Amino acid sequence: MVTPLCHSHFPSFDSYLNLFTTGSTEEYNTMVDEVRALYPNTSLIAVGFSMGANIVLKYLGESHENQSKFKAAMSICQGYDAEA
Repeated sequence: MVTPLCHSHFPSFDSYLNLFTTGSTEEYNTMVDEVRALYPNTSLIAVGFSMGANIVLKYLGESHENQSKFKAAMSICQGYDAEA
């Protein structure tokens, strides 16, 4: 299942910009919880590409509770600082 996000879901342009912050997983957590509430018997698999991969990995690394919401996760071509 793919749930598209559109601009009408956001009350302001500022909250829309939060989707493009690799440091914030609040929107992602809200989406995951909503999907789990709508489809409680469904197993979730997270797949992230590029910046989305950063968000998925950060979210999963924040708590064991977040990890328990998924059967598996895949990170593809996430960015990183090679100088760090």
